[in-house]
Amino acid sequence: MTLRRKTLLSLGVAMVGLVALLYVALHVILLRSFTQLEARYMDRHVERARSTLNNDLTSLNRITHDYAAWDDTYAFMASPDVNADYITANYVDEMLISNRLCLILLVDPSGDVVFGKAFDVLTEQSMPVPPSFQDFDRPTAPAFLLKHSAAAEPANGFMLLPDGPMLIAARPILTSTDAGPPRGTLIMGRSLSAPEVARLSDITHIPLTILPLDTDALPTDFQQAQTALLDLVNAPAVFVQPLNDRLIAGYTLLENIQGEPILLLRAEHERDIAAQGVVTLRYLLFSLLAISLVFGLVTVGVLEQSVLSRLIRLNRGVNQIAAGGTPSGRVTIPGADEIAGLGTSINGMLTMLEHSQQQLRASEARYRQLVELDPNLIAIHSNEHLVFINPAGAHLLGAQRPEELIGRPIMDFVHPDSRPLVAERLQHMYATQTELAPIAEQFVRLDGTVIDVEVSGMPFTYENRPAVQVIARDITAWKQAEASLHWAKEAAESANRAKSMFLANMTHELRTPLTTIIGYSELLRSEAHEMEYADIIHDVERIRLAGTHLLSLISDILDLSKIEAGKLPLTLETFSVATLIDEVVTTTRPLIDKNANTLQLAVDDGVGSMHSDPVKLRQILLNLLSNAGKFTEQGTITLAVTRDTDDTGIDRLHFQVSDTGVGIAPEQLKQLFEDFVQGDPTINRKYGGTGLGLALSRRLCRLLGGEISVMSQVGAGSTFAVSLPAEVAASEPLVNGAATHAGEDLAWP
Repeated sequence: MTLRRKTLLSLGVAMVGLVALLYVALHVILLRSFTQLEARYMDRHVERARSTLNNDLTSLNRITHDYAAWDDTYAFMASPDVNADYITANYVDEMLISNRLCLILLVDPSGDVVFGKAFDVLTEQSMPVPPSFQDFDRPTAPAFLLKHSAAAEPANGFMLLPDGPMLIAARPILTSTDAGPPRGTLIMGRSLSAPEVARLSDITHIPLTILPLDTDALPTDFQQAQTALLDLVNAPAVFVQPLNDRLIAGYTLLENIQGEPILLLRAEHERDIAAQGVVTLRYLLFSLLAISLVFGLVTVGVLEQSVLSRLIRLNRGVNQIAAGGTPSGRVTIPGADEIAGLGTSINGMLTMLEHSQQQLRASEARYRQLVELDPNLIAIHSNEHLVFINPAGAHLLGAQRPEELIGRPIMDFVHPDSRPLVAERLQHMYATQTELAPIAEQFVRLDGTVIDVEVSGMPFTYENRPAVQVIARDITAWKQAEASLHWAKEAAESANRAKSMFLANMTHELRTPLTTIIGYSELLRSEAHEMEYADIIHDVERIRLAGTHLLSLISDILDLSKIEAGKLPLTLETFSVATLIDEVVTTTRPLIDKNANTLQLAVDDGVGSMHSDPVKLRQILLNLLSNAGKFTEQGTITLAVTRDTDDTGIDRLHFQVSDTGVGIAPEQLKQLFEDFVQGDPTINRKYGGTGLGLALSRRLCRLLGGEISVMSQVGAGSTFAVSLPAEVAASEPLVNGAATHAGEDLAWP
């Protein structure tokens, strides 16, 4: 679809949608307003009809008062027989017709009807008094109408009789000055028959209908109005509803003298207001359609002149450049607006595209040269065969020229054992478009020679078809070197194990004569003291100290050799941590006191017991405390022991030895736990030692399932921390002389 058609279609749809939306909004808002106005207008009609009825009732009440508060009536009620001419003189048919009265009753204070007359105003004929008014002593008689007290309020209102509804007024019979005592009650009634209702309709110019609520065949609209008006919660005073498209009706309830609803009044009126609303809405719709049509035509003309025709011209120019196959052409769009700017941008883009094509051709030439000269195999595999391979790749596969391999499947050069796996990898790359990381494979050359290669692949699109670029390099020499290194490593490890076995055996053989030498030196020292050979005591003591030092050194070497050889067993038992700490402190206190140091203990009360190797734990703590005492002078050495549970739920003991000695430089911390290495070459000259203590301590910690770490500052002292599980399982095997425990980090835990 062209841009012009899209524009016309979009404008047409927008205009139709806008008109439809406005029509719906106006239909809802305008017609609702007219409907509400119609309802309010109908409310006033109903109230006017009700006021007419109230006026009729007021006139009836006034007539009743005129006759009830009259000396002649008062005298008649005193002596009905004597004043019989009162009836014939006053209650003649003309009086009933002129006042539209259908009922007159004179009731004495005892409730007896002294005079009663019923009259049909239409036929001007007398009628029998309704049974309800013949005897007020009956239970069904309206005794509430009797007003035998001067202070009694007059009763007037509607009553529903078997013959139909009636307006009733009742007043006490008094003198002309409204003095009493009352001599009875005067009751007058005016029928609300159909002719009377028609008369009221003529007066109000409103069609009226009055029906009793208890009528069996009540019309449907009256039933709906009755339901709405008798709602005890939200009962309206007037209920309005349309009868049809031409008429609308308003309804209200009429109560009897006792305030109970008995009648339903309906007032009708033609729906002139609603009809006017429909006409107004129709005019608005026609106006909107006309305005939308004019606006649409003007908009289309403006768009055609300033946008569409220029865009078509621009599109024609771009198509001509595309048909020429070269970006050297240019488009010409006059003006200084956005479309002219778009033309300028397209010209700039064409210039950049022309420059990019030149660079692309140069880049392709460089890339082809690099591929041709690359010593690795570079090939493109598409449609299950090779479509390109560089000279180095052809030479690697045993061909003289690349053309010898073009068109052959790459599977021809994959080792038969790897072909299923390679085919699966190719399918995976085609399906997921993911690269293949470099992996080692074996290729078979044209002459049948098997070579080791490292292969990687990258999926891409080649000539609009899926393809894989394969890069491979010959690693046969590297594989051979790797095999040689593997055998050399095996030989070195075998030699290391032989060395460890030799040291373990040699140190064991050396400990026996050294123990004898130390024993005899101690015996000679004792005899020299007894025989007071003071000149040889010093020499014998030097022999004993040298032997003891040599025995300690040999013991450390023996332990290291056993650990490396995997022959240092664990002797696990449950022991008290506090008791072991006391033994260690007792053993190391002389060395600590030698340099005038102070030993402080910080052992938590809840350290409890451990299930571990107490001999090896004691050796670790002795090494740490001995080092602290040796490298600290006139300082403080602290041994702290705590117990907690780590993140994995394992119960652990933490031993921390702190001193205020010389400290360790950061560059020396990296080799602190290596065998036969001391932090500073001057340490051996000043403090002595072999550098085996900390190395042995770390290996013992790992043998017990824990770790040791250090934090130190030159001149401020050092802190060694040992973390061990509270319960050690059976000892794990050792690998290459070291416990199978990960991590060489010396940082604080």
